[in-house]
Amino acid sequence: SFANDELGRVTQILGITHDITERKQMEKAVLKERDFSDGILNSLPGIFYFFDQTGKYLRWNRNHEIVSGYSGVEIARMNPLDFVPEAEQEHIAHRIQDVFESGESDAEANIVSKNGNLTPYYLTGKRIEIEGLPYLLGMGIDITRRKQAEEELAKRAEQMRALASYVESVREDERTRMAREIHDEFGQFLTALKMDLAWVSRRLPSGDEKRERLNQASILVGE
Repeated sequence: SFANDELGRVTQILGITHDITERKQMEKAVLKERDFSDGILNSLPGIFYFFDQTGKYLRWNRNHEIVSGYSGVEIARMNPLDFVPEAEQEHIAHRIQDVFESGESDAEANIVSKNGNLTPYYLTGKRIEIEGLPYLLGMGIDITRRKQAEEELAKRAEQMRALASYVESVREDERTRMAREIHDEFGQFLTALKMDLAWVSRRLPSGDEKRERLNQASILVGE
């Protein structure tokens, strides 16, 4: 009986030890898997976010903390709309709703940091379901350089339009000047011709056919 009791206690101890060892191995595997996924998320070039339909953050990467200026503890208590300016919140709220209703969406918005700095981002969102509950999984890419390039292109386009308008104005002024010069020179020529015709006409006898033709030519030049 004593031997059986001892054997039972040993078996129980071994069972407990086995359970503890198995639990430790599972915890170690979970931690290893989490460290691996954290490594992947933190290596992403943009910000990563994962939240539920109420807007509660469940996962995010280190870049999200760096860009926003908020700590992980703070982000855990925040809502996605807290990271965009008030003027853009309604637009982003609609986009988030689109994700949960249609499965995915995207948007451009400024990320406002804790100290008030604004950074333009291209944001994506995709709905996934875990145990029947919907979640939003997404990334954001800094598009500052693209925005700067767009602004530079718009600036250059405006400069080109202004230059084209200026060139057209110069051409119009030149056409007007040339027309005026031609008009003046041609007018002077006609005046001189009329004077010459009159001079020749005065030297012909009255009633001479040539004098009559010269007078008619002088009338035509004066019209």
